[in-house]
Amino acid sequence: MGLDLISESGDSYRFGGFGWATILGLAQRYGWEPRGTLPPEGWEESEGEPNEPWDGENYGTCDGQLVSAEDAAAIADALEAALADPAVPEVLAAMGAEQREQVERMVPPELAASFAGLPGYDGYRATIVEFAAFCRKGGFRIK
Repeated sequence: MGLDLISESGDSYRFGGFGWATILGLAQRYGWEPRGTLPPEGWEESEGEPNEPWDGENYGTCDGQLVSAEDAAAIADALEAALADPAVPEVLAAMGAEQREQVERMVPPELAASFAGLPGYDGYRATIVEFAAFCRKGGFRIK
C-alpha cells in the first residue's frame, strides 16, 4: 500500500506503507510530537448523513486528511535534527530491525523473506532531505 502526499503548494510525494511509518517514526525519535490531522474535505457530511467526529489521530490511512503547515514544519524540524545527528545511521539500523520483526509477525515466512527493509543510511539520507524540504512547503493531504 502506498500513500500519496499532496502539498498545499501543489507538489506531491509518495511513500510505501513501511516507508511512511519509518519517516514518521524517525521524526518522532527526534522530537516531533504529532498535532493530529484535520478531516478530509467534505468529512462533516457524506451523502447527506453526518459522519462520526474526526479523531485526528490517524496519519496512516489514505482518507485525504490534512497535515497542517505547523505539523509539517515540526516534522521537517525533527528530520533536520536527525540529519545533524552522527548517530542516525545506528538509529535507522535499529528501526530497520524492528520493522523486520513486525513484518515477520504479520506475514508468512516466504513473504517476510522478500522484505527488503531500509536501505543503508547513505541511500536513505536523500529521502530524509527531500521529505523535509517537501514538509517546508506547507501542509499536505494524505491520499
